[in-house]
Amino acid sequence: AARAFSLLGFGMALVPLFAPALAARLVAEHGWPGVFGLFVVFGTLIAAFVAFGYRETLPAPDPTALHPARLWAALQEMLAAPERRTALAVIACGYSTIVVYMSTAPFVLQQTYGIDPVRLGWWVTLSFCGFPAGSLLSLWLVQGLSPVALRRGALVMAWAGVAQWLL
Repeated sequence: AARAFSLLGFGMALVPLFAPALAARLVAEHGWPGVFGLFVVFGTLIAAFVAFGYRETLPAPDPTALHPARLWAALQEMLAAPERRTALAVIACGYSTIVVYMSTAPFVLQQTYGIDPVRLGWWVTLSFCGFPAGSLLSLWLVQGLSPVALRRGALVMAWAGVAQWLL
């Protein structure tokens, strides 16, 4: 599971990694319509890929799968185990830090340091490189670790996230 989440984290980091630099270049060359045009093209490609490239994996779809009571029970079951709550805390702290950074860094870098939009895109991209690098590094780091060691590491990371937030 740790290896699967490491790969998932790496994949999820690819878009935010390159999006600031690409968006800055599009805005510089085509204005805001260039970014929205890219969204339309990208969305169309993804929709076509999903429509024609994916097959249903369930042998028989469950019509009650999205019923609110069933979703609530699944959430309660997931949060019943302490290790799941710890993992959720680590993920929440990590992603909260990323969201806060990505939403405030452009203002600070432009207003305080006077960085132009194209350089700002590259700056944010370079500063975000640690996330996919950490995801790939964790593929190697988790090999051979016991569940206790993983749990302790997750707890340390959760507290580190809280400390960063407080600072």
